Amino acid sequence: PPPPPPLELDRRQRQMCIRDSTPGALIANRYEVVSPLGKGGMGMVYKAHDRMLEEAVAIKVLRAEFANTPEMAQRFRHEIKLARKVSHRNVCRIHEYGEDSGMRYISMEFVEGVDLRQLARERGGLIPVEEAFDLAIQLSEGLQAIHDVGIVHRDLKMSNIMRDNRGLVRLMDFGIAKAAGADRTGGGLTTTGQIMGTPEYMSPEQCLGDKTDHRSDLYSLGIVTYEMFTGQVPFRGDTPVATLFKHIQDPVPFEGPVAARIPLPAVAVLRRALDKDRAARFDNAAAKAEALRDAQLTAASTDPEDVQPTAGMPAVVPPEPDPPTPT
Repeated sequence: PPPPPPLELDRRQRQMCIRDSTPGALIANRYEVVSPLGKGGMGMVYKAHDRMLEEAVAIKVLRAEFANTPEMAQRFRHEIKLARKVSHRNVCRIHEYGEDSGMRYISMEFVEGVDLRQLARERGGLIPVEEAFDLAIQLSEGLQAIHDVGIVHRDLKMSNIMRDNRGLVRLMDFGIAKAAGADRTGGGLTTTGQIMGTPEYMSPEQCLGDKTDHRSDLYSLGIVTYEMFTGQVPFRGDTPVATLFKHIQDPVPFEGPVAARIPLPAVAVLRRALDKDRAARFDNAAAKAEALRDAQLTAASTDPEDVQPTAGMPAVVPPEPDPPTPT
């Protein structure tokens, strides 16, 4: 039988349908909700059918409790304004920002695939060396494209990165991105002393609430790379605050059975990317991509036993879910 027509409802009913993920709910008389894709710090993301272009898209709808909050509405508009500047194969393409009867939404490219956290679970807890190298290089190239238009992402993490069915990875979610060079109370869309991000992936300066720049993203990408190789983030405390202090004070664990999973040629790259002093990190993401390529070539030409000692290592524990993002 033919599918039922899209639901033509009044404002209150439409908002309830979208909130409850009702298939067929129509947004802006154009986007027909198909199914929910996930929930983030700012709202729900749905797969939808664009009736105008006859293609699948992803729709991000701001959470109802934030719909009438000026700061959150500003951040939502800021996301689309910045993200639309980026056009790169390793960055999710943003289409448009819109409002419908009080609902604010972003339409974006629909990526058929899995996020890196799920990918790691499918690989038994960690990602194989060659694949991890390839993903890290792609991520560095996508991050460079973001930085090239003056954007600092500030929330890079495994669950914000998708891998599509062709093996391409895409940087996602610019919900707390900011224009490079803006201070905390301006383009950063934060108030003085407010800390934004996910504790396990935050740079030391971000943990302190200091001004951030592109080198903070390089640190976060270093955390992601470390996690891809080892199956674990380098710093996780009993509480979010304890995790923040570990980033600030503790040395990166490059010793022991977990760190032994990192290919030796990649250790020097990660040491630099994860330096507490941002001035000692790579100058840009492109430089990190080049260092990763060199490390990949060295690892490929070295005896596996010398590159990645694994004998007697315990089984990898699947990564824990991301903790809530503090706001």
